[in-house]
Amino acid sequence: MLYLADVSQNVAVASGVFLGFCFVALIVGGVAALVEDEPSLLEWLGRHWWAGALALAVAMFVPSKTTIYAIAASEMGERALQSPIATKAGRALEAWLDEQLAEEESK
Repeated sequence: MLYLADVSQNVAVASGVFLGFCFVALIVGGVAALVEDEPSLLEWLGRHWWAGALALAVAMFVPSKTTIYAIAASEMGERALQSPIATKAGRALEAWLDEQLAEEESK
């Protein structure tokens, strides 16, 4: 999962760069089509709009590196709390707290 954190950051950056390229190509193609009455680049972009949409989705929805680290830490914490030692420690702490509260109530 930690490897995925590094990869996700690179994928998001690459998607953002590709999305920027698509945006610039759309502007340049639009200006060129208006000036030269040659809509070939606009037609190409019209046929391949899905690539820009996919890049936008990836750039927006790929979690950041810190988010993936937080998920990994949460998973490890969950595993640690479900271990037999953690269960015993929780019971011991609860018993000790019950004793302390009983002493306070008896005073």
